[in-house]
Amino acid sequence: LLVLLKKAPPKNKRLFIVGTTSIAHLLEDLQLVSTFHLSINVAKLQNKDECRAVLQEVVQMPLADLDAVCAEITKPLAVKQLLMLAEMARSEDDTIAATRFMECLHTMDLKDA
Repeated sequence: LLVLLKKAPPKNKRLFIVGTTSIAHLLEDLQLVSTFHLSINVAKLQNKDECRAVLQEVVQMPLADLDAVCAEITKPLAVKQLLMLAEMARSEDDTIAATRFMECLHTMDLKDA
């Protein structure tokens, strides 16, 4: 991985690499931190307003459903988790039903029973 990260892109091409992890010290142990120009720590989403701000940018859902879904998120979660949750709930026509989202919340243990 380190070799591939340090490899220059083809001439006249640009490359943008984003790495995510919940285990930051692992990147340090693998000596990968120095290959990136920027490292940003993103705090977990703590409340329904923060979850709503993220979700309204990435999902097509009526605002009332969005509010209902966000009210059900009772545990702090990472942005990456929320995006994965939205992807799990997405149907074949790219819509997300609130009921399906709630099922996924329960499956991922992000909602109190």
